[in-house]
Amino acid sequence: MSAGFRIIPIEYIVFEPQQERAFVAGTRLSVAFLATFLKDPTWTVDRIAANYPLTPAQIHAAWSYYYYNREDIERELREEAERRWHIGVDASDYF
Repeated sequence: MSAGFRIIPIEYIVFEPQQERAFVAGTRLSVAFLATFLKDPTWTVDRIAANYPLTPAQIHAAWSYYYYNREDIERELREEAERRWHIGVDASDYF
């Protein structure tokens, strides 16, 4: 690494070991939940920020975390959808 450069960690994301999922720090909004917006281009960063108590930086941090941990979060989303299907709750109510 060149002198003067350093890696800056993303400090907006916390991992809750008891729940085995990542959240935006200071909120109960999970990274998995925010990742679902990536599949719908009508949900822009500005629209998400207008509808949830998040800054654009927090949203981008969640998406960055998602891309870095994509397999785990996609598995989490599949398991949540399956769990909801088994108890008769429409998964789209969650997402």
